[in-house]
Amino acid sequence: MPMAIIIEGTAFPLGKINKNGWGVPTSEAASAIASLKKAVVRICPRDNGHGCDLSEDPNHEIGRVIDAWSTPTSAMVRVEISRQSG
Repeated sequence: MPMAIIIEGTAFPLGKINKNGWGVPTSEAASAIASLKKAVVRICPRDNGHGCDLSEDPNHEIGRVIDAWSTPTSAMVRVEISRQSG
């Protein structure tokens, strides 16, 4: 029987801009959480950093978000990793 691993933690901070000038305002937390609740977890090949994310390649999906919520400073997720990549 396949085994799953549950991982929980911060997906990204709210109300902070990163070095690339990107961030999610605290006022948009509900929208970000709704989007996270539909997300899958992928591992893309090293030579194509986010290529499988952009193409939504199902062959690189290793799990899914099973819950998402916000704190005053962060968007949090709980994900289930259920298979190997590839």
